[in-house]
Amino acid sequence: MKNLDDEESPAVAYGIILGPLQAHRLERIQVGGAVLFLTDGATCNYPIGTVLRVTYVEREGIKEASRVARAEW
Repeated sequence: MKNLDDEESPAVAYGIILGPLQAHRLERIQVGGAVLFLTDGATCNYPIGTVLRVTYVEREGIKEASRVARAEW
């Protein structure tokens, strides 16, 4: 069992990005200049330019989107 304070344990960060959808592929999207990989069943069926709210987790510099939704104002 590893200690959570162990230097070998990867740092994990969580966040939300709000911004326009700039590009999308089957496995990734670009929102507000950030590239996020779609994982765990996350999909993006919005047209380019739609303002999105993307919840993500970042591990070892890779952002993985867990939820993609149209931003509500």
